[in-house]
Parts: sequence; structure tokens; C-alpha cells
Amino acid sequence: MTSSTYVLDGVRIAAETHDPLTAQPGCPLLVALHGGSYTSRYFAVAGAGAGSFLDVAARNGFQTLTVDRPGYGDSESLPDARSAPSRQRSAPRPARFRAPLRASARVRCLLTQRRGTVA
Repeated sequence: MTSSTYVLDGVRIAAETHDPLTAQPGCPLLVALHGGSYTSRYFAVAGAGAGSFLDVAARNGFQTLTVDRPGYGDSESLPDARSAPSRQRSAPRPARFRAPLRASARVRCLLTQRRGTVA
């Protein structure tokens, strides 16, 4: 696991890159974005005998990027003027997170947590 921070539009965003146990050619990058009242650590909690989401992804050859949303975990909060619901729709582009990722990684899956399930 590699921890990174990015400054996007003046706000520090925390992210973690989780590498697969064995890289599988052609596997897309999984981007995991937590829901409200959680942090990116949600995806590291074992919810079944198979382990956490990150455990299962790593065993199956997927690199995963977990991101703390603004105001959660290790990410800074948005200034009040920028935290209106209309502003929250503008998410950072995945290309800005490419530095710690495999050079060939293609973002094809975005996972979000809703009401205790991964969608």
C-alpha cells in the first residue's frame, strides 16, 4: 500500500494505492470511493470469510485506488463556499491520480459504497 496526497483545486486529497499480489495483464484499475460517514478504510474491513474488498481485489490481480472524499479521513474539508451540493458534482479526474499507478493502468471501474454494500 502506498499513501499519497494530492492538491486538487487547493484542497488536499488523500489516496492509497493497493497493488495486486500478482499483476494480471489487462486488469483495469479499480477506484473505490466511500459513502457518507465512512472513509477509504471501509474497503479494508473484512466483511466475509474471503476478507476485505481490497484482499479480494489483490488476490484477483487488480490494483485499487482508494480515495478519501473531501472532509473525510485524511483529506481536507472544502471551504464553505465550495461545499454546496452543486459544487460537489465536480469530482477530480482520475488522470490526476496517475502518478503512483502502473503506467498501463486504465480506469474502467468506479466502486462506491452505499448503505453498507459495494456497488
